[in-house]
Amino acid sequence: KCFLFPEYWDIVCWQPKMSMPVHIDNGDSHIIQRHFTSITYLDSDYRGGETYLPEHNKVITPEKEKTVMFPSDYPHGVREIIEGERHTFVVWYTKDPNFSMLT
Repeated sequence: KCFLFPEYWDIVCWQPKMSMPVHIDNGDSHIIQRHFTSITYLDSDYRGGETYLPEHNKVITPEKEKTVMFPSDYPHGVREIIEGERHTFVVWYTKDPNFSMLT
């Protein structure tokens, strides 16, 4: 059986001109326990801010209440916010109960 446990969560406010280059969510030694990433878009009254996964040729257009989930080792980035504020609820999940934020 495979169980997933929330490892960490964050609510992020993205201002105009902010972006994030392509990265993976478990690439540093202190976060190797992250196995899956979910992003929930809390609003959609802004322009830009698409999540993109270049190795999978995917661009995810933010929509209020949409959640996307992918393995934490998938390279992904966030395109520049053109106008407005982008708010997201991000959760990283682990298979290791020792890293669960519930314990």
